[in-house]
Amino acid sequence: MNRIREKVFSFLKNNNIEILTYIHPTCNIAKNVVMGEGNILLENITIQPFSKIGDGNILWSNVLIGHDSIIGSFNHFSASVITGGRIIIGNRNFIGINSTLKNDVEIANEVFIGAGTYVSSSLQNGDVYVSNTGKLVKGLKSIDLLQSLEI
Repeated sequence: MNRIREKVFSFLKNNNIEILTYIHPTCNIAKNVVMGEGNILLENITIQPFSKIGDGNILWSNVLIGHDSIIGSFNHFSASVITGGRIIIGNRNFIGINSTLKNDVEIANEVFIGAGTYVSSSLQNGDVYVSNTGKLVKGLKSIDLLQSLEI
């Protein structure tokens, strides 16, 4: 849960080595966002106004951090993660690709959120939260479903 990244960061800080942040030119970050050191923001990231981002976070492509959110340190946001406004996320969390967190949710520390998961309530330290995976319905074809709905 990103502890190695945190240890390397601490080693660099303790040895007075400059830690850079990378922000891809296509990112859209509100002017009043407060951001720590050593963050990596890839293509098409949006961070809305009044948000705070800690140190050593990785945000893959197409992540949206909603307004007034507080993101701790050493979190990993996979591609296309969407958060609502006023989210609080602790430290060392993993949020899987295409996950969505609704407004006013708090994610504690070292939480694992699986790919494609909708989070509608707060999660505690160490929680693992995954959605039901898609399943093939044997014997049913999309044309049958459309016909049954009279479309």
